[in-house]
Amino acid sequence: MVRKTQGGPLKVSSVCYILQIEDWNWSYSFGVNEPRYNGRTYGDYRHIVVRAEVLLPSKLKLKARTAELTFMPDVQLANIEQKREHRPTGVGYIDVREARLTGGFSMSADALGPVMQMLVAGRFKYIVLDGERLRYRKARIRNYRFETQIALDEYPDD
Repeated sequence: MVRKTQGGPLKVSSVCYILQIEDWNWSYSFGVNEPRYNGRTYGDYRHIVVRAEVLLPSKLKLKARTAELTFMPDVQLANIEQKREHRPTGVGYIDVREARLTGGFSMSADALGPVMQMLVAGRFKYIVLDGERLRYRKARIRNYRFETQIALDEYPDD
């Protein structure tokens, strides 16, 4: 949520959403693109879908106890640095629907391999999302991270 301070700049209230990973899935497909959809000759689909339990904030647990988040490795880090004219406002979003938290997130294609290795090994246990406060059951996420361990008492329960 954006708040205007008296005589100052706009402030965006920030919330940490913490989820405990319960399960995940990955699938891959590759094919020829339709020119009308995309300028690239080939396209691939290699999304990671993570199912998790909502831990924080507690108010969110009342609306949605489970989550399904999709991470789409389609961003090349080399392309990010070249496109300085476009400043992104977030890396994804979350949305509460039918007592479930859903979300979609961009991911660096370079990170896919290491993230998959940690998920296969069962090392990643948590996902921490940092973003805006839910408004109309939606929120923009500015950053996220996968964690092997977490101390819940170190995070505010907004």
